Amino acid sequence: MKSRSSVFSAAAVLSLAVLLVLSGCSSEEEEEKGPQSFEELVAQVVVKPEETGVGEPEQERERLLKVGVLGPKTGEDSAYGLMTFEGARLAAESFNGAGGVDGAPIEIVEYDNRSEQGATRTGMDELIKQGVVAIIGSPTGWSTFAPVYMANESSTVFISAGTRRHIGRSGPFVFRTSLPGQKAADELMEYATAEAGLKRFALVTVMEDEALSVASFFRMAAAKTGAEIKAEGHIFTADDVAAAVEEIKSAMPVDAVIFAGSDRSAIDFLEAARAAGLRLPLVGGEELGTETFLAGGDIVVGTLLYAGFSPLADEPMVRDFVEGYRKREGRPPATFVAEAYDAFMLIAEALKAAGTTRPSAVRKALLDIEGFHGLTGLISMDEEGEVVKSPYLLEVVDDGGSPAFSIVRSPF
Repeated sequence: MKSRSSVFSAAAVLSLAVLLVLSGCSSEEEEEKGPQSFEELVAQVVVKPEETGVGEPEQERERLLKVGVLGPKTGEDSAYGLMTFEGARLAAESFNGAGGVDGAPIEIVEYDNRSEQGATRTGMDELIKQGVVAIIGSPTGWSTFAPVYMANESSTVFISAGTRRHIGRSGPFVFRTSLPGQKAADELMEYATAEAGLKRFALVTVMEDEALSVASFFRMAAAKTGAEIKAEGHIFTADDVAAAVEEIKSAMPVDAVIFAGSDRSAIDFLEAARAAGLRLPLVGGEELGTETFLAGGDIVVGTLLYAGFSPLADEPMVRDFVEGYRKREGRPPATFVAEAYDAFMLIAEALKAAGTTRPSAVRKALLDIEGFHGLTGLISMDEEGEVVKSPYLLEVVDDGGSPAFSIVRSPF
């Protein structure tokens, strides 16, 4: 609300301007044009906000057709950052090659934050000063949390490409592209009970932050599907694995073990279970979707898991991307490459839909996205900037004597 003094000041300026206009008109001009109304006089002296930017919040002015990418190229966690940069570059190359935004390319502006708090703040400040329309952040710690306040304060769209933290709740301009853990667990448990016929479970949790979250998702999913959790084991150290196996043996019959933990921890557990005479399949999260897990041999066969991306997908868009990536890099793309690719494409889609680079319009266009075809699935956004999409559901099968992943349900 404006103060009385500011209103009076504005009125005084306006009155003076009108007097100047009046004094500047000759009687000859008046006779020729006729008398002017007050509204006509005001129109001569009042400059429209869109002509000067005055009256328009700094944050709401048009941005440049640039997207910033923030993450570690060097230092700790650089492997994750490099995947983010790579995915964004590949998306920009594809999008711009197809015509960009009405023929104009979107420029990528990269910043190496070295996984440091200070460098992250400096990077955000520089990208915002450059007028980028949006920023894609690596899923690493400082790249995810440090930018949130600055993004909201400057009204700059920020998308974390792959973080599992629910940062969408951190403010109106903050989004993420990663698979929603609860939805993933719900769909996997629905498949495990309805399709695979698994009804009785044990739950084994490695006592680490990520694993505790995964265990919570599966516990809730089990309740929704009516699955029974007959035993629980908790692994703090390697010495606890045998105790977890004994808990399960005492609760038999059990159809499968929900395992919340790393790929290496899962193999250690399966080896201990096999030594104790138990042959039970695992049900788990995307931590198990690795070559390290497959290297566990025949004991990992039968495992069911969810994943945010799979290069095995038969969807034409994914297949073409994977084939091109293999030719270029000699290996399949990792999940974080796909997440960053989708993050860029979502921003590009929002820019096309908004028809402007004004931050609030781009934000609204992002929130309005529904059923967008990404590498990671059909993507929509909820009102908090959290992505809505289904997981890839995978099973580890015996492929000629070697374990291999096979898609049992696609998100498309």
